[in-house]
Amino acid sequence: MWNKKLWFIDCIRVDDKIWFASGNYNGLYCYDITDHKVKWIADFPEELFNVEYLFLKMYKDKDNLIFLPMFAKDVHIFNLISKQFTKIENPRIFPNPFADGRVFGKYLHLFGHNYYGILKVDLESKKIETVDGVLEQIEQGTFMDRKGLLFGLQAVEIENKVYLPSWQNNRLVEYDMENGICRCYEVGSEANGYYGVYQMKDGLALLTWNNGCVVFWYGEYYEEVVYCEDCSLDKHLCVMDNAVWIIPCRTNKLYKIDSKNKIVREFRIDENDDNEKDIGFAEVYKNQLFLCDTMGNWYRVSNGREETVEKLCMSLEEPRSREELLWIAAQDGKPVCEGGLYSIDCLIESLKFGQETI
Repeated sequence: MWNKKLWFIDCIRVDDKIWFASGNYNGLYCYDITDHKVKWIADFPEELFNVEYLFLKMYKDKDNLIFLPMFAKDVHIFNLISKQFTKIENPRIFPNPFADGRVFGKYLHLFGHNYYGILKVDLESKKIETVDGVLEQIEQGTFMDRKGLLFGLQAVEIENKVYLPSWQNNRLVEYDMENGICRCYEVGSEANGYYGVYQMKDGLALLTWNNGCVVFWYGEYYEEVVYCEDCSLDKHLCVMDNAVWIIPCRTNKLYKIDSKNKIVREFRIDENDDNEKDIGFAEVYKNQLFLCDTMGNWYRVSNGREETVEKLCMSLEEPRSREELLWIAAQDGKPVCEGGLYSIDCLIESLKFGQETI
């Protein structure tokens, strides 16, 4: 075992195992919660090894795990019984062809981010259809750049409907997966563009990407709250009890907004370290918020009368040896730097643009 900390963006628990695609490089892993061991399962076929952020999200459908690409070439499906992969070719748009996806019936619905459209995939035949008529509804009465981004990176599913945030304007799209019909709502200020939408007990919360706002939408009305004047583009939002937590991906701060009184509080992730944290994973479990950065460090926000943020003494360590990983990385056809799992090409590009780290 090499003492390399693994991290991920998304995971799914199946029985006593937590499945995830590594954010470090190409690899499918599972963590057994009974013996606390990480097991390497396989590498995703026909994908480069030495690529971070291969997958954005994952879903479970029957005995299959479905992986939504970020920098990966295709949508990958892993069968938990046969341990075999199949794939669905994406429209060859990189990165982030899709913002999110949902399985409904025998179809996987893929909602575009860099890809300007919605696709419907038959999971049995792997036939891909383009959903017609939806874009016209979204664009009606407003200008949208068809070469720009379409939907924000987090959707909400309620029964047979999915709520999709528009990246380019303040629209929220209600898409019916059963009949392909959509309806649009204008939510929040006209200048808003939305990163994601999240479900609360009594409504939805929309997180902007272009300003530090969260919009609480209750159907008949909305309330808009500014939590930060200077905010990063990439971020997470998690709902815990009657509050939303905003975690900018590259900062040492997180923000809490009480959904009732709309009071904003600011917290530091690590009081002993002023460096920015690149947060890859954020999820609420048993009324606690868990965070993992891209160095494999874990943090926990405990919910209670006085919220506390603590760094956890835990990590998911790579079960393979460093030598084995370096050999696998070299199979991509590029020389590998001895100092780590980075190609020499990456190092040259880093130096060319004056970056100190890669």
